[in-house]
Amino acid sequence: MYKANPEIQGKVEEILKDPDTKDWIDTIGSESARINYIKHLAEYLIHRKSTVQNLVANFKKDENKEIKSVQSFVNEMLKRLAPGTVANYVSAIKSRMQYDGIPFTRSVKIPNRDDSFWNMDDVIKNTPRILEHYICTNVLKEELNNLYEDYISQLEKSK
Repeated sequence: MYKANPEIQGKVEEILKDPDTKDWIDTIGSESARINYIKHLAEYLIHRKSTVQNLVANFKKDENKEIKSVQSFVNEMLKRLAPGTVANYVSAIKSRMQYDGIPFTRSVKIPNRDDSFWNMDDVIKNTPRILEHYICTNVLKEELNNLYEDYISQLEKSK
């Protein structure tokens, strides 16, 4: 059974006491996004050793400095998480700030999520199973496309 990180759980409980944060959560569309955004915001606040109120005040005071802090957080998270997952953390922080009328005027850099980001020669050399997966996936796609085209042509012939 999965047990929540007590530090994150404590921070979540702390930020849920903030009435603005409760209202912000109600503006988030899906239940899974609500859960993830609150957890992601809590992790960022732990990283910054901050509170929601301080975060909002700091963004209002010096957005560029805070964006640099978010970038530092992103760089740390990229050491252990995929770029797409890290982008969700940034979305959570951005959403909370936008709720308070603070737009992100500078962007946070997250590597592309496609193969062009990676030096594929290094990746394949260091993890040969990726090449196997890449080849199998592409072969499977090709086979499925062929089967689908055969199926469509048989349907057209039967008309």
